[in-house]
Amino acid sequence: RSFRMSRQPTSSKYDFVKVRVWLQDHYYTFSRFLVSRVLTVTQVSYADSLKISLAVKKVLVDRGTFDVTQEQMEEALFNIMRLHGYGDEHICRYRLMTKFNHQRVPLVVMVIGTGCVGKSTLATQLAERLNLSAVLQTDLVFEVSCHASIQDGVLREVKTVYQRFETDEEFISSFRRECEAVNGGLQGELHKVLEEGKSIIIEGIHLDPTLFHNLKRKAEDAEKENGDPFIWAPFLLCTTAEEHENFLDNHWHPDLLEVLSNLGSSRAEIMTELKKNFARIETYLMDGCKSMGIPVISTSVNGFSETLDSLHSIVLDRMQAVVA
Repeated sequence: RSFRMSRQPTSSKYDFVKVRVWLQDHYYTFSRFLVSRVLTVTQVSYADSLKISLAVKKVLVDRGTFDVTQEQMEEALFNIMRLHGYGDEHICRYRLMTKFNHQRVPLVVMVIGTGCVGKSTLATQLAERLNLSAVLQTDLVFEVSCHASIQDGVLREVKTVYQRFETDEEFISSFRRECEAVNGGLQGELHKVLEEGKSIIIEGIHLDPTLFHNLKRKAEDAEKENGDPFIWAPFLLCTTAEEHENFLDNHWHPDLLEVLSNLGSSRAEIMTELKKNFARIETYLMDGCKSMGIPVISTSVNGFSETLDSLHSIVLDRMQAVVA
């Protein structure tokens, strides 16, 4: 699996000494950067992950053990983890991640939610936490996949959420057509993930949970050991009306007056219609997620850290349920 190269630790004199870690008749060179990244996935703090990985390299070099087995390296690592206050729970997670990467288990994380609830920010931060390089936004899929549909008259030129509708039924019917078009555009990427054992986070307003019964079935079969290993970790982000107002205020820009002119001619009018449409979508997505048993996570402008911890824990729990 690929590793994200952000926030690489500063160099140490121990980095200039190579330690080979042997797996039967093959070896790899110990990298405290890669070890620290895996530790971060297990919910070890970033600062502690750097200290622990450096301490492991220091112990191995100071002992003069430049060739060690995987088991010997992990024994040193786990001892140092315990010294830093990370016990059996985090050690089990480290072993879990080792198996996950070795077995190349496909992972699909879906961040579902109506507009302006922090999906993009949380998806990016979650990718950093999980050491994933691929985050796919449904807005991009919509632009690519829906061009032909717009030309054929199946979809409107302007997104449903930026239009006025007389009834909830008309609005949801138009929104669902967009979701179906995006779902079609996602199939190729999802097939690639499943076939090649890759990991991806997909986020966006057009993730209709009722269109992903096949993923739900694959995930259930994997847990029952009836199918190939596969991890599906979807969740719906929602927020209170007051917090949604804060999100919208943070996203507002004067240029939006022209972009959202279909909703009204003033900021007040546009915001009223936009909130109405976002509420319609949230109700629709909420019903779909409840029917599919998908977790609903509350978020707020000032509560991203807690929300991120919740999402991270859900993904780790799903991994634990599938990876033997």
